[in-house]
Amino acid sequence: MDLSADSACLAHAQLFHHAMRIITTSLHTASPNGIELIGGDGAVRLGFPVVAVYAADYPEQALVTCTRYMQTCPKCFVSRDELGEHVIQEPRNQKESSRTIHHACQQSARACADAVLKDHGLNLIPDAFWIGLPHCNIHDAITPDILHQLYQGLVRHLCSWLQTLIGDAELDARFKRMPRVHGVRLFSKGISCLTQVSGPEHREICKQLLGCIVDAPGAPAGVIRATCSLLDFLEIAQYRSHTEATLGYLVDALDRFHSDKDVFINLGARSPEGFNFEKLHSLEHYADSIRRFGTTDNYNTEASERLHIDYTKDAYRASNKKEFLEQMTR
Repeated sequence: MDLSADSACLAHAQLFHHAMRIITTSLHTASPNGIELIGGDGAVRLGFPVVAVYAADYPEQALVTCTRYMQTCPKCFVSRDELGEHVIQEPRNQKESSRTIHHACQQSARACADAVLKDHGLNLIPDAFWIGLPHCNIHDAITPDILHQLYQGLVRHLCSWLQTLIGDAELDARFKRMPRVHGVRLFSKGISCLTQVSGPEHREICKQLLGCIVDAPGAPAGVIRATCSLLDFLEIAQYRSHTEATLGYLVDALDRFHSDKDVFINLGARSPEGFNFEKLHSLEHYADSIRRFGTTDNYNTEASERLHIDYTKDAYRASNKKEFLEQMTR
């Protein structure tokens, strides 16, 4: 029997959580009772492993937390219409999510269950792997992700807006004229010709972007200020150490971006629907996450993305390129 798109998506989510429940089985006893672990100095100590941090891109964050994709935030109860606003709503709690899902499962009809879940922005995953895990709040465990939220998210949007305002030809010409500097990539053909731009490429673009748009036709002062604010946020978010002062700078940069962001709508670079996308809202949680879990280099997905080369790209190259999935799996 063929499944509908929604049913197939739900089945995929349930399969993921079933697999994760098998993987995390040992935590149910190790977390409360402890387990002997050998430290770097060779000493054996009693450790109490818990799920404290889950680093992932937004689609997987929604999958893990059972929240509705592109409808809400996996960490707080912000609505879809508020994602572009400079607000944070009441934080989500794992116990409350568990109770809501359990209550939905007891409904007599699927429509009634969906109504219960929709109010909380949740999906019907009865056996989420984090239910029952000791000392775990899966919503709180979701952390910032510099690679996907900033470089592959906000920076990608920002480049698109600036290309619309300034024009590909003019912006490319400005990148081509940048002087050669040690440690900085020269985009000799501009940036409009780039396809499937990677995180490292966006990082190199950010080093030059502000200088390339100053005094550019189609980029008034508001555009310069908004771009500068977003780039400031990007750099401060990657500090290797933080104080309350630096976190204040981080919050101030986000405040300045929100005060100027409407210039992109007014000039036609952004659609009138506004900025209601989750990767912009995720910036609201950066300062609090850094206070709780430390600097963002502790949980950036860029480190784990490196394994895509070993487990996917190299495996694909080793196949005959026909029915490659089975060969890659072996």
